[in-house]
Amino acid sequence: MKICVTGGCGYIGSMLVPRLLADGHEVTVIDTQWFGAGHPANNPNLSILKVDIRQVAAWQTPDAVIHLASLSNNDMYAVKPYLTVAVNRFFPCERLIYASSVAAYGSSDAVLSEDAPMKPTTPYGVDKVFCEDQVLAAGGTVVRSASVCGPSMNMRFDTTLNRLVRDAVHRDEMTVNGGTQKRCHIHMHDLCDFYRLLLKAPKEKIAGQAFNVVAENSSVLETAMLVARTIKASPKIDIGPATDDRSYMVSGAKAREVLGFVPNKRVENAILELETRLLAGYWRDAYTNKSYMRML
Repeated sequence: MKICVTGGCGYIGSMLVPRLLADGHEVTVIDTQWFGAGHPANNPNLSILKVDIRQVAAWQTPDAVIHLASLSNNDMYAVKPYLTVAVNRFFPCERLIYASSVAAYGSSDAVLSEDAPMKPTTPYGVDKVFCEDQVLAAGGTVVRSASVCGPSMNMRFDTTLNRLVRDAVHRDEMTVNGGTQKRCHIHMHDLCDFYRLLLKAPKEKIAGQAFNVVAENSSVLETAMLVARTIKASPKIDIGPATDDRSYMVSGAKAREVLGFVPNKRVENAILELETRLLAGYWRDAYTNKSYMRML
């Protein structure tokens, strides 16, 4: 299969693309590489276009497009909101798979399924809903991913779990603002496997459908306590006033019932994998390199 992956050098893309190549696909990556190249594999079936997606006027129609390209956090959106809207453009293809987010639902203390109303509370979430509507109307597939955790060839430390593990290992303490807010998590490997599954699934099962991809829901404080119990050190947990009261919890039942998808890894796996790499000297500039926080 010929697959175009926008944002294929990013946090998720740099881990997904090698798996697609190993599956025998021909992959073209479109990525500005604003946050690094993600150490793309040297493979004759891989083409990398270091270009802004907004400058691609036309494209030879691939069999599938996995659209990962996005400004992926609220802080970056606040700085450059016009960019987020501009990069969310789509190429015609047989299978269009769009990387959305649980942020599209908005904050909720309930565990939400895919038929819950969209009530986004941030500009980032509003934009995701706008793009979802276009994709679903065109018969594409929407992936509402939980917060992705675990190591990557193009790392991020602006996500809840990754940040907590970094601070626990390097500073022997974690700061939790509030702590009762809920977050949902999915391991990087499981999310990549879900995208691979969508490429093989019968089209009638996924066309015009949205799927949550999630392994666990927990409060931020519970996640910090899990980190403290799991790593070798005994980090302190400092609890401060809440700066973000949003909660995100979703159900993965639809992906399990329709596609037979069950995550293989848990949050503990991501914690141990991150700890091993941090102790080995990975990401020595974890506190000084703004790209890990996805800020230009």
